[in-house]
Amino acid sequence: MFVRLTKKDGTPIWLNANLIVTVEAVRNGGSIVVPVGDGLDYEVRESVERVIPMVEEAQDGSPVLPIPSTDALVPSPEPVPELEAAPEAASAPAPEEPPAKPDFVAPADAPETSEAEAANAVAAVASIKAAMEPPAEEKPSKRTRKAKAKPAPPGKSATEGERKLPARRRASARRTPLELSAEQIDRLRSMAPRTIKKILNTLKAQFKVSDAEMTVKALVENGIISVDDHERATWLPAANA
Repeated sequence: MFVRLTKKDGTPIWLNANLIVTVEAVRNGGSIVVPVGDGLDYEVRESVERVIPMVEEAQDGSPVLPIPSTDALVPSPEPVPELEAAPEAASAPAPEEPPAKPDFVAPADAPETSEAEAANAVAAVASIKAAMEPPAEEKPSKRTRKAKAKPAPPGKSATEGERKLPARRRASARRTPLELSAEQIDRLRSMAPRTIKKILNTLKAQFKVSDAEMTVKALVENGIISVDDHERATWLPAANA
């Protein structure tokens, strides 16, 4: 089945006679033998006329089976399972809103304001607001001229003309003295307590005023705060003071 040939360098080589498919003559003597399957050709010293009989003699008539390609020997890769779709990226969180400024909280050691004190302060503020509202003006008669009101001289009793002064001027002339200094007012304004009761507690605990209710009244009269019907205080800009 095998035939012995000789390479150009003199080393022997054995080839399967059943697999030799081509024998080609070489110009300088010898021949090239091409077997099927290994993809190589071999240059030998023997001539074509000598190689062919040797191959025919060595063949045993066995059928030549096709040699599988190298691709068939490599197992096919297993199918790769499809990757699950990545979950959608979570939406970006909404920007957090800045925390609201906390309402003023009086110190723990502050003396508690009673309901009666708070009610008195509210009543005092209400009276101030009523006094500061100008009365409805009456239209003068066509036949008479309205006398101009003048304040009474110092040391004399009030006249009818003085009593007819606008309520806003009378109220400003009777402003309650403010016990707090400008620095203390600025400090109180920075604390900004929002109710009458909290203002009273703050005045007692932080500023040690002698009469907290009158101080609240003075704050309203001097245009530092305004108070609504629900005992809520609004701190006015410093320019209005």
